[in-house]
Amino acid sequence: MTDTGTASGHKLLGLLEALGAVERPQRLGELAERTGLTKPTVHRLLGVLADSGWAVQRDGGFYELGPRARALGHADAEWGDGVESAIHQLATATNQTVHVAVLADGEVLYTHKATAPQAFIMRSRVGSRMPAHSTAVGKAMLATLPEPRLVALLTARGLPARTPATHTDVDELLAELATVRECGYALDREENEVNVRCMAVPIRLGDNGIAGVSISTITFLTPEAELLGLLPSLRDTAARVVAALS
Repeated sequence: MTDTGTASGHKLLGLLEALGAVERPQRLGELAERTGLTKPTVHRLLGVLADSGWAVQRDGGFYELGPRARALGHADAEWGDGVESAIHQLATATNQTVHVAVLADGEVLYTHKATAPQAFIMRSRVGSRMPAHSTAVGKAMLATLPEPRLVALLTARGLPARTPATHTDVDELLAELATVRECGYALDREENEVNVRCMAVPIRLGDNGIAGVSISTITFLTPEAELLGLLPSLRDTAARVVAALS
């Protein structure tokens, strides 16, 4: 990295620290004072952070940490060691990859990931986002929403195809989500990534929103029937996650 790039990186990190210094949104001037940067520089850097989900602009010209920054803090704060323990046990027992995610601005935001030593490496990472309509964990969470809010969200975001198997028709997806609502779990049959099949269950977090736990498998190694056989273990893990958050 060049000296210029290093300096810019330090400024971004300093601004992130300033955003997290207090538990309330801050104005641009306050952030400039905390960081020692000029207001134009802070404004430019806030745009960079906001575009990538690390910062959020609120009404009235206030700024605060975005969902990606908060996701990194969950593991050490309110989400605690209990969540990590629960998903790592499931990953080890099944030799598969396990995720915990929340629904953020209509997208899946991964907050935790556990991978067994012999499991295939999934491209997902903590803090990254995926479309909700193409992932099992996203569909599990979408199915919990009131229908007016659900339809508005799907209409606003659209249903872009991630693979040839992705649902791109709203009515078709709504029909599947009705089934998910009845059975309590969702499947992703190579809809988000070719050769990857996932199953997920939702977690209700009361006033804090909705989350989900998923288990990901490789289609040519794990038949769908075998994945479905892991549903009791997945539900048990979800219950342990809820207990850890209580």
